[in-house]
Amino acid sequence: MNNIYITTIIDNYSPSSPFYGEHGLSVLIETCDKKILMDVGQSNLFAENAHRLGLKLDEVTDLVISHGHYDHTSGLKTFLEKNKTANIYMHPDALQNKLNINKYIGIPLDMKKTIKQKATMITTNTEIYENIHLITNTHIYDNDLTNFHNMNIDENGELTPDTFEDEIFIAIIKNKQINIITGCAHRGITNIMLTASSIFNLPINIVFGGLHLKTSDEIKREVIISKMATIGFNKIITNHCTGLLAFHEIKTKFQEKAFYGYTGEKFSI
Repeated sequence: MNNIYITTIIDNYSPSSPFYGEHGLSVLIETCDKKILMDVGQSNLFAENAHRLGLKLDEVTDLVISHGHYDHTSGLKTFLEKNKTANIYMHPDALQNKLNINKYIGIPLDMKKTIKQKATMITTNTEIYENIHLITNTHIYDNDLTNFHNMNIDENGELTPDTFEDEIFIAIIKNKQINIITGCAHRGITNIMLTASSIFNLPINIVFGGLHLKTSDEIKREVIISKMATIGFNKIITNHCTGLLAFHEIKTKFQEKAFYGYTGEKFSI
């Protein structure tokens, strides 16, 4: 497999003036003949950043929705206006009425019907191209290291805890190693890493994306970072809901193996 590139189209932070930042995530994965977009941020700003990066959204071959939160899906209308042909993948539970306590934070209501019609709904692990897998079933090895706090689902007026059955992460196999791309890791980054290791029985090369440590307390962050070290990887590139404090702790722990994937940053696998 030739070089694969990962570009952060939008993230919470943008240290480079040409690009916008917002609380959201959109990431482009480029192979020699495919362009796979994971998530579309919380507005149309991801499209403006893509333009400034010289990336054409109408050339995207596939869109993967990592989970059904607004900060990963509110750019859907803009994406669908610019791209009429991309394959779209999501878990059907992403369409649930997702709440933070009792505030709606799900997919924009005016886009639910459209995306339900256009998307391919997946509930099992799916290889969309050779060595590029969408993993839908993250096993919860340690429930204490998940990120479900205050997350609920409104089912006909009844609130139930959201355990993010809809969460999808991407696993790319290259040189007999696993490269993980995650949106928010609500089911826990260590659970994701262990799930990938169990499925493929290969070492982990890169962990990329939001780790949802921003709202975790110091003890929980320390446990997660320590467990990540035990599981092992070659490089970690964090952004979005990881938070800058957690990134500082990750950088302190892993030194030259740790990077922040700011808006506009491009990395190779």
